[in-house]
Amino acid sequence: MQKNRTFFIIYLFLSLVTLFSQTSYSQDWLVLDDEFQDRWQWNEIGGDLEGRLYRSSKIQNPTYKVLILCSKKSSSYIRAFNKLLEVAEERIPSIEFLFFNFNKDTLRASEIVEYGKNNNVNLIMAMGSEAMVFSSQVLKGDNIPIVTCINKDPVLLGFVDDYTSGSGSNIAYTSVNLPLNVNMEWLLKLRPNMRSITILYDPNHSSVVGSEVLPLMNYLKENDIRHFDGAVSADGDLQKDLSETIRKSLDFMSHEDPGLKNSLFWVTSSTNIFSEIETISANTGIVPVASSVPNLVNGAESSALLAVGIDRRNSANLAALYMVEILTGNSEPGDLPVGIVSPPDISISFQTAKTIGETIPFEIFENASFVYGYDGTLLREYGKTIKSND
Repeated sequence: MQKNRTFFIIYLFLSLVTLFSQTSYSQDWLVLDDEFQDRWQWNEIGGDLEGRLYRSSKIQNPTYKVLILCSKKSSSYIRAFNKLLEVAEERIPSIEFLFFNFNKDTLRASEIVEYGKNNNVNLIMAMGSEAMVFSSQVLKGDNIPIVTCINKDPVLLGFVDDYTSGSGSNIAYTSVNLPLNVNMEWLLKLRPNMRSITILYDPNHSSVVGSEVLPLMNYLKENDIRHFDGAVSADGDLQKDLSETIRKSLDFMSHEDPGLKNSLFWVTSSTNIFSEIETISANTGIVPVASSVPNLVNGAESSALLAVGIDRRNSANLAALYMVEILTGNSEPGDLPVGIVSPPDISISFQTAKTIGETIPFEIFENASFVYGYDGTLLREYGKTIKSND
């Protein structure tokens, strides 16, 4: 009897923990940069929705209300939101933001949108790929304008026909993906005689598969470049499975490219995968690791060698400018082309180059936005040389 009671108490505790984790939408993870701490006030939005209202401390009666709809806790969303505040201060300071996390629950997302309508929001910022998908499937044709922010390619995912015509609806799209030919142009500067490439991704991340993996596989097939399918699910022992996949891919690439001088690893923007950059770097040997995620190149010893992509802050800046254009009546959302930052953000690490015995072509160095030196020191940031304090 005592044993059964103990099991029941444990079961009840775990059930309560699970229930709380599933129903809590706290925004405690959403931290403002130091520069905004005193200039922006926030208050909790009560009730079941658990959002936050942000308003400049200088504004009492804002002219505009923007609903931020995101799908999960993410450091990328923190950087994006801080960029929105920066742009708002410069362009339309009379604004307030209502920030909600719908936690991948579309019913909750619909309730948040309804709350926004009842509170007369002027625009919805759909932050992340899940929010873009929800907006495209549920809110397209609504009377509230929508801007998507730091999401995967809407053209490759089928939500808009092309990059230039606009959606013709109430949604203005942006993208954190570069057109594939741009990525490949820079990868081929590093590997002009590319023979093989391993693509590392999470097969359960459907937006990455649709916008990055399948297009790249098709390109490689058309250009007679062999690839290894490095699909690794986060459902298992991720570090173990990732290490084993890399080992198998090295065997594959060695067969296609003896000496491995015309091969590389490509890390997609699958969060579960690129978060394991230490595991990746520890197993890839002399083969360069490149990625579409700029911040995978950094001052750490585990840094990727090269990244060609769009920094999340730059992408959020473009979405914020779209927001300003629409709110001020200068543009209709459906007329705006898919917002893609150009030129791309290129990041390189000379520390990693030295470790694996790699030479970085001058053209890549010359065009790099972020450059890390042989000791990992940041030498160039957003295209500007950082002055030494010495």
